[in-house]
Amino acid sequence: MFALSRYFLLSFEIPFNQIQKITARSSGPGGQKTSSQISNYKICADKLKHILEEAEIKKYKDNLINQKKKRQQRKFNKRDYD
Repeated sequence: MFALSRYFLLSFEIPFNQIQKITARSSGPGGQKTSSQISNYKICADKLKHILEEAEIKKYKDNLINQKKKRQQRKFNKRDYD
């Protein structure tokens, strides 16, 4: 379940069961795997990976902004009490 998250070095966990629900709709007769099911699975995984990478970048940027704000607040507080 978390193998893709570890493979792509993401801090987010990929909800693997949601990808399977999407691909289950395109199964062949008798529930056997079809080429469309495999390609849909790959497309869904690629889209999800892209979304999570963007979220990872946004989280990283937000963290940097918060660190910068905290440093500025500390400098401001030091000046007030000196």
